[in-house]
Amino acid sequence: MDKILNVKGLSKKYNDFHLHHINFELKRGSITGFIGENGAGKSTTIQSILNIIDYDSGEILFNGESFQQNRNDLKKRIGYVGDNNKFYDDVKLKVIRNFVKDAYLEYWDDKFSEYLVKDVFNLNLNMKIKELSKGMRAKFLLTLAMSHNPDLLILDEPTSGLDPIVRNQLLEILNDIAEKKGTTIFFSSHITDDIEKIAQKIIYLDNGSILLDEEKAAIFNRFKKIPIDKINSIQIEKLKEIGVLVQDHIVVDKQVLKEQDIYDLNLEKVVLDEVLLLLKKQKMN
Repeated sequence: MDKILNVKGLSKKYNDFHLHHINFELKRGSITGFIGENGAGKSTTIQSILNIIDYDSGEILFNGESFQQNRNDLKKRIGYVGDNNKFYDDVKLKVIRNFVKDAYLEYWDDKFSEYLVKDVFNLNLNMKIKELSKGMRAKFLLTLAMSHNPDLLILDEPTSGLDPIVRNQLLEILNDIAEKKGTTIFFSSHITDDIEKIAQKIIYLDNGSILLDEEKAAIFNRFKKIPIDKINSIQIEKLKEIGVLVQDHIVVDKQVLKEQDIYDLNLEKVVLDEVLLLLKKQKMN
């Protein structure tokens, strides 16, 4: 089966926020970045998928099975790290690991867990939660989430608040895990640099709606920017209507250029932030 997760028509409304009919699929063994500003609905989507919160409508299939109907069994094949992972400050790491191990006993891999603890993250399991830095805490949570060899690893803002060095370490480890173990990784972030580094596919959520769901390579082939010093004033005004001005460049969708019969321009590579600005403008229009 090529698709490990299929989200169909997921909707959730509370107070003044509305998750609008979310649809996407995750390919087995892939890394998908789930990007959006704080408050866009990323955590709501993830918590709905995992049945941490109830959703109003929609269907979620994991390995072809209904997640809602088989959630207790299916959750054992998923690793999850979110901002709601809470532990008592005075508890030692080894106690927490043993507790989590009991929950996943039939799938737990002692050898892999020890490899993560000693060789990958260099953790001291005799330390207490309160003694961990933010970076060490993130590494410990990843150890717990990966030690039962999950088919799918879901991470909600795993690099938020970490310094750049630790962030890069975690991203490299995630990339390595996906390559060597074939683990499917779905991680949310508002940090576009992190998404660009390791994601093969990018989903952009804005105010409860998906504006982009595409392979990264296709995104950067589709969207380009044009330096304004390479075009005349008439072209600038026309391109500003169909694109978005970012400093001294206009970001455009190549498909729109083709539809407008605009050719022979100097097209340069964009960064993800610039693409998101254009998509947001298109939504507003």
